[in-house]
Amino acid sequence: MRRAPLGESIVGLDPLRLSESHDGREWWRLAYLKGRTPVGVTNGDDSYLMYFDHLGTPLVLATTDGHIVQTI
Repeated sequence: MRRAPLGESIVGLDPLRLSESHDGREWWRLAYLKGRTPVGVTNGDDSYLMYFDHLGTPLVLATTDGHIVQTI
């Protein structure tokens, strides 16, 4: 298990899913539907949707109105 660097914090939802993460500046909360793959992430002000392929590999991070922020 990786230790979070100083200033970062990780909160687990269960043994397979991450609930929240602090990157040293702000908290980010992950959203799930069914299963282990997150569908979105928010910091309370900004929200993003996460898109994955059929194997669970992340492909795209987009705003809630569909604008692509980052391809992975």
